[in-house]
Amino acid sequence: CHLTNIVSLSLDDNECQTIPREMFYLSRLTELSVQRNKLVSLPDTLGRLKNLERLHIDFNPTLQLLPPELSNATSLKFIGYQGNEILSPGMEVLAKGVKPVLSYLTCLLEAVQTKKLIVTAAGLNHFAMRLAARATCVHLDLSNNYLEVMETSIM
Repeated sequence: CHLTNIVSLSLDDNECQTIPREMFYLSRLTELSVQRNKLVSLPDTLGRLKNLERLHIDFNPTLQLLPPELSNATSLKFIGYQGNEILSPGMEVLAKGVKPVLSYLTCLLEAVQTKKLIVTAAGLNHFAMRLAARATCVHLDLSNNYLEVMETSIM
């Protein structure tokens, strides 16, 4: 069995804290399900899965951030996130669907290159300031959102 031919992979109901960065070798993968695990992160290499259409990350309560590189998974049509408290892009953005999520993640990815993070009018209630720190931003614009509290752990 050549693993590179796999189109659907389920790792549901395990104890995984992360999934291997080498996942991108599964170039034909269209569906990945890692529900009910103990994920704390997703590899940035998921963005290399150009055929990925469905990503099920439901019920991973310690998963807080989606990697900005996921915005490169241009075939993505569905993200299952039920039972999670994802801080970035935030539950309010996830509720709007895949396009707003990918747009938000694209902003984060571009911030790493430009040092400018501009996430205006995205409907954000919360913003994880550590994302701006990760991108070593010199310009941060969060105008016209619904921010109630700014995370201050890095200030």
